[in-house]
Amino acid sequence: MNTSASQPLAVHFRTVRGCFLCFSSSNDTTHLQWEVRIRKPRTGGRHMTNTQKEMVRQLRQQGCGYTDISTKLSISKNTVKSFCQRNALRLMSEKKEPQCRNCGALMPITDKSKTRQFCSDKCRVLWWKAHNRKVYTKPIYRLVCQNCGAYFQSIGNPRRKYCSHDCYISARFGKERDGGE
Repeated sequence: MNTSASQPLAVHFRTVRGCFLCFSSSNDTTHLQWEVRIRKPRTGGRHMTNTQKEMVRQLRQQGCGYTDISTKLSISKNTVKSFCQRNALRLMSEKKEPQCRNCGALMPITDKSKTRQFCSDKCRVLWWKAHNRKVYTKPIYRLVCQNCGAYFQSIGNPRRKYCSHDCYISARFGKERDGGE
């Protein structure tokens, strides 16, 4: 027997993308001996149990939100949310009919639309006229026009120089707006 012809056989084990591979190699060749696919066991159930579904229904009727239910039942928030949306489990709170902000008249609730704030255009205009200063929170500055010397109010802009566009044109070009000199 020739000892130089028989070379020791090296065996290598490797995992590639979840597969367990065994390579045997000598100096001149490499052979794939076998391949074993390793499956990772699933952690946690993919599906909710019937008791969990019933508990979600009960908690939702009691007024609990998605986060509260998920922490109480140790389920993902997205799982609870998906289950509730698929089964139309909305919060069972009483919806109040919206009232007009101006006159207090009750307005009907329409599905899939933004709730109205006013019953009519007349009420909307009246309310905005009465609450105009409460809505605009910019400061009001009392300034003097650099052209005519009149006092004017500027909302939110302390660097304004002129009370009107006519005064600006007059100061800038030295003549009246209508073109007269």
